[in-house]
Amino acid sequence: MARRKPEPQGDKVLARLRPAPARRTIVTGLIAVLGAVPLAWAAAQGAGPVALAAGVAVAALGLVAARAVWRATARALVLTETELREEGGRLVARVAEVAEVRHAALSLRPAGGFGLTLATAEARPAWVPGLWWRIGGRVGVGGTTPRGGGRLLADHRPAPR
Repeated sequence: MARRKPEPQGDKVLARLRPAPARRTIVTGLIAVLGAVPLAWAAAQGAGPVALAAGVAVAALGLVAARAVWRATARALVLTETELREEGGRLVARVAEVAEVRHAALSLRPAGGFGLTLATAEARPAWVPGLWWRIGGRVGVGGTTPRGGGRLLADHRPAPR
């Protein structure tokens, strides 16, 4: 079992959002199965060697994607007074930069999660499959996280100073 990095000093953890084990397993399994479907179809149809090779390639990509989701969702998201970050320390967004929090039914956000609009756009996009993504000034959090936990994190308001 890997050891967790200690939290930075002076940065109080306000909330923690962990992926739900059932969602994590289901999402990973579905990606692996969807990757294997073209291979099974090509084998069942008695397809030629090119179609079979394409099926093998897609199945391999499906397994690689499933592994990436499984590894990415082993981490939790941590909300502190100053930032939203991964448990290992990778920054998702600074609290001071958040202009809007969206978790309405028709908003652009991952399943069971919420979306953030940042005041300034980040230069580089980032994506942690099943956990969060960031493109420009938009951040999406969720996918494998429990709906209630995502709602609590999105609605968390810092205490007045």
